[in-house]
This record gives sequence, C-alpha cells and structure tokens, in this order.
Amino acid sequence: MTATTTSAHDAVLETLNVAARSHAHDLQIRLAGDQAIMAVTVDGQLHEIGSLAADDCETLLSAAYALCDGDGQFQYGTYQSAKMTGEKAPLPPDISVIHLQFSPRKDGARHLVARFTRSGDTCCGTCGGSA
Repeated sequence: MTATTTSAHDAVLETLNVAARSHAHDLQIRLAGDQAIMAVTVDGQLHEIGSLAADDCETLLSAAYALCDGDGQFQYGTYQSAKMTGEKAPLPPDISVIHLQFSPRKDGARHLVARFTRSGDTCCGTCGGSA
C-alpha cells in the first residue's frame, strides 16, 4: 500500500466518521464543475460538509471501494455497488453497515451515495440483509 493509498483510505474513513457523528442518513459526493461537493442528509435536509477537486474523485472512490467487503475490482466511471461491514476497516460508532452506490462521472450528478445503517435499525430485508 502506498502513502497516497493510505492517506486516501484515511480520508475516506475520516469523512465517514464526520458524516456518522452528524447523525447523517447518508453521505453524497456530487460533481459541480471542477469541484466534488460532499454533503450529508440529516433530518431530510442536505448539508455540505466539504469539497475536493473533481479530478481527485477517482482516488477517493477507489479507496472507498477498497475498504468494502469482498475483493471485487473497482472500475471508475461505471455503476457499482458495495457494502462495508467492518471486514476491512472499522466502521464509525453506532454504524453496522454502509451501502455504497458508485455512479459514472457526470456534472451535477451524484458520484457516490453512502447510506448508513445504524446499530439497532430494523432491516426490512429488501437490501439482501437479514430481516
């Protein structure tokens, strides 16, 4: 693992922790020109929590995918989904699963949505989890 990869993994974990501490339902990364806007949904309201250069998204999203369960191959710019259960990296406190949906790069569109399942949430079983 390179220093760049390590710092990207650390950035992903810190961003997920910031989102979880804000009691977010999800974390979104949306492209806006040459910027990628990070925002969380809290109580139905979208709140920006930071930004990065849009060109840095590939590194960040690749690092996020590498922290997900399994050993699938990340293909930047395609639709992919994955989940984090703590198999490869610790989840934020009170979070039991994070479902990630990666989307192709398109200005104005969401590039990543990470949905949080909190410990104690009731699963309806539609996500493939156990009800």
